[in-house]
Amino acid sequence: FRNLRNLNEILGTDGMIGGKTGLSTAAGATMLAVFEIEIGGKKQPIAIIVLGSEDSKKDVERILEYIQSNFVDFGRSTSG
Repeated sequence: FRNLRNLNEILGTDGMIGGKTGLSTAAGATMLAVFEIEIGGKKQPIAIIVLGSEDSKKDVERILEYIQSNFVDFGRSTSG
């Protein structure tokens, strides 16, 4: 298996747990990517699903950047 290589370029992204890519005429480029990111001081799994994309890797990266920059944990009280 020395000649095998991973063609999934997003796999090296920090916090990535796993994912699946696809390509079809009907759906275009598709990707399911699961990341573990810190939200409200806790690590949380986040699933990103992209369908009908021209560049699913870039779309997933943009969505992940948006989540990391804009998500605030409003649902938890810090007072216990």
